[in-house]
Amino acid sequence: MRTNRDWVAALPEALDAQCRLLDGFLDHCERERAVRWLFVGCSLARGAADALSDLDLAVGLDPEAFAGTDDGLREALASLGELVALFGQDWPASCPVRRYFALYRDRTQIDLTVSEATGTVRLPAGVVLYDPAGLVEVVSDAVLAPRPEEVRLWAASAWEALLNLGKYVRRGSCWEARRQLEEARALLFQLWAHAEGVAQARYGVTALYDLEPPRLPVGIGRTLAGLHLAELAGAGRALGELLEVTQQRLTTSGAELPDQLARFVLGDLAQLGGPERSSSA
Repeated sequence: MRTNRDWVAALPEALDAQCRLLDGFLDHCERERAVRWLFVGCSLARGAADALSDLDLAVGLDPEAFAGTDDGLREALASLGELVALFGQDWPASCPVRRYFALYRDRTQIDLTVSEATGTVRLPAGVVLYDPAGLVEVVSDAVLAPRPEEVRLWAASAWEALLNLGKYVRRGSCWEARRQLEEARALLFQLWAHAEGVAQARYGVTALYDLEPPRLPVGIGRTLAGLHLAELAGAGRALGELLEVTQQRLTTSGAELPDQLARFVLGDLAQLGGPERSSSA
């Protein structure tokens, strides 16, 4: 396979704007010898995209080109439509990755990650749009399932966030407590998705909403709160209950999760009888 334009052409009419971006970027990949492969993932690849979905793309570049200037990629992204904003950032890692975000006047967006193409690369379920040398190996979601230590970290981090929520409620710091509540809920969604056997559980609520219908934890609405400290404390307790249920499900399946930390935090949340100081939003 050289270029998979048939897949792009078969996308529904509602995604015409995304198709135009893909066609234009595919033209660049075919012209630019440094581009080894192009891959599309997330909602578009799963058939769950709508007119508001961005394009999640990944590109493998010749190592020499990756180490050089990024003018070519920036120019390619800028040429695809009426550009509103374009920026790039480097993600330091053992295998460096560069990310580009492009926003166009029609509200379409491209989220592009670029890495060195040093050989065969294994990527999650998605669509290979360009790969003349056959370097991309698409693997099943099961192969890329979160590792046990990753799941333990999600759970520990969720309990830590709830512990911090209790601290900030006691201090009367509503904004800091709200931030910890949101962080804990995001981690709960990842754990719940994993317990439900959802593909790519690390995407949390996004992965759950890719299901038809979405399978959210029963009672998740009770974890919402405004800026009143009593509401935040109640939402934290409700979230702790759901986290405990989710952790028990995973433990039954053989996962080793932080039970002692869970018991301590649940007890700490139960003692939140009210703020020690008044809230100030």
